[in-house]
Amino acid sequence: MSFSGTNMSSKAVRRHIVQTPAAPAAIGPYNQAVAIGKNLYISGQLGLDPATMELVAGGVGAQARRALKNMEKILKEANLSMKVSTYLNVFSKIPQFSFMFLGRDQDHRPPG
Repeated sequence: MSFSGTNMSSKAVRRHIVQTPAAPAAIGPYNQAVAIGKNLYISGQLGLDPATMELVAGGVGAQARRALKNMEKILKEANLSMKVSTYLNVFSKIPQFSFMFLGRDQDHRPPG
């Protein structure tokens, strides 16, 4: 097959499915994550408890923490780790945002 005028390479890109029982199983026709070349694509994660496949109790903060924990488990399975960088343009939301991370990593609290 030839693609005229494109910069396509005939070099095959490695594709690897990443799955772990430590994160919720995919509930549709997709995978928890797919590694393609040097990139890892994680499917949308909700605040589901992997043991019960139910949303965790405690509201949006608890669900956000669980979703991040689920992503960390998937990253660990792929021998990767997570570094979260954020930018908030609404300073009044910093306390709520910060609260989501307190149970996960104390270093994510804003200064002051």
